[in-house]
Amino acid sequence: MGLESVRLIPHNIYGIHATAHALHEMGHWQELSSLLIDCKPAWVENEGMRMHVYWHLAIAHERCNEVEQALQAFAELCELKDSTFAKQDLDAVGFLWRLRLKDTDSKFDAMWKRLALLWTGSVYESTSYFHKIHAALAFSATNQTFLIEKQIAESDGFGIEPEAHRTGLEVLKGILLFTLERYHESLELLLTSRDQWPLLGGSRAQREILDLTLEYAAFKTIPHR
Repeated sequence: MGLESVRLIPHNIYGIHATAHALHEMGHWQELSSLLIDCKPAWVENEGMRMHVYWHLAIAHERCNEVEQALQAFAELCELKDSTFAKQDLDAVGFLWRLRLKDTDSKFDAMWKRLALLWTGSVYESTSYFHKIHAALAFSATNQTFLIEKQIAESDGFGIEPEAHRTGLEVLKGILLFTLERYHESLELLLTSRDQWPLLGGSRAQREILDLTLEYAAFKTIPHR
């Protein structure tokens, strides 16, 4: 149905985005990359959505093991950022963290440091846990555990539904333990909070980085000969 809607109204960015999410959920990565490449003229000029759609394209290429295409899509995503200080770094963290879990992000050390620096404001602001978690991943990638600890200490839950606050704190603590390589403890926190992750905000595709982190922690807890 989504593909048919894109065929009937090619420039409907919402139809393109919804179809991208559907294909992502089904794991149809090749079909997703083909769709976004074919209809690129319809979304690449949309200033409100094009960075995020590039993220979907980069993920699709990465899942297809098309590394160069994935990196190219990510580079084009980054080039669209309005300025260094524009708050558009959720998708950058979301993509780079996937590479980090595969130990293929070494060429992005400088970008990780810049992202972590740009996210430091979230330590003190009462932003959503969806944003705080992305900040924590940037702090983790740069081994700044103190900043994650500071996030946890400063998270007072003001203006946030209590269950979302509890879940957000558990995930932040899970990321801290993950960074400290205390994988058993990290895995336990992530598993117990998993059913409540939708309360944190974002789409399931964006929250997938938490599933991937959980899977990595689980792998690390398996004795290897």
